[in-house]
Amino acid sequence: QVFTPRHVMGVEAIVETEGGHIGRATCNSGVSVGTHEVKFAYDGGNRWGGRGVYSAVHAVNTLINDALCGMDVTRQYDLDQAMLAINGDGKAACGGNAIAAVSAALLKAGGKAQGVPLYRYIGGERACRLPVPAAAAFIGDNRWGGGVTNPGMKPSVSFQSYDFSSFSEASYAAWEVYTIWQEEMKKRDIPEGITFMYVIQKGKFKNSDEEIFELMANCIHRAGYDGRVGIQIDF
Repeated sequence: QVFTPRHVMGVEAIVETEGGHIGRATCNSGVSVGTHEVKFAYDGGNRWGGRGVYSAVHAVNTLINDALCGMDVTRQYDLDQAMLAINGDGKAACGGNAIAAVSAALLKAGGKAQGVPLYRYIGGERACRLPVPAAAAFIGDNRWGGGVTNPGMKPSVSFQSYDFSSFSEASYAAWEVYTIWQEEMKKRDIPEGITFMYVIQKGKFKNSDEEIFELMANCIHRAGYDGRVGIQIDF
């Protein structure tokens, strides 16, 4: 049981093979949770506001351990299916947090057992692409989406570095653009990490979305990353 930010308890799983290869992974619940996401196992009661995960940890050490012990660590699909089949419904029996933590730990242990980096173990010999980094401009609110059909949806807007040869270069570009963006926010007396609704209701921008996107594009241009950093909207 691992404490993480935003008052969320995480489940950390450790897998060790007969050959001594160790995989370790943690599964935390996200800040926003969709209606179709797998349920996590929580303890209830007063401790940790009911969000303790000793029950999930117990499932890892008993039900999941019994189901997987002796299996081939490199057969990821079989391992995952074995967990899902526990007591007829592994997600309900163990909790999504227990299963996800173990699944990720198995991946890492499997990669080490094969002697290859994790990205290549998952993606194959030709794996060469990484996810791209983003820097948040405004956090979400109910300006777009939301409403009756998606009451919990809270879109956000970010700068996204998508055309770089390495993750470190892309990450630095995101930082540079974000630094310029924050300078512009300070000129307008806008607090960091604020929502679209705030800046519109307070009259910080006259034309709302259009003016904001133009300013974001200007920050990208000033940083010298036209065509390499874009605007990403998370719906």
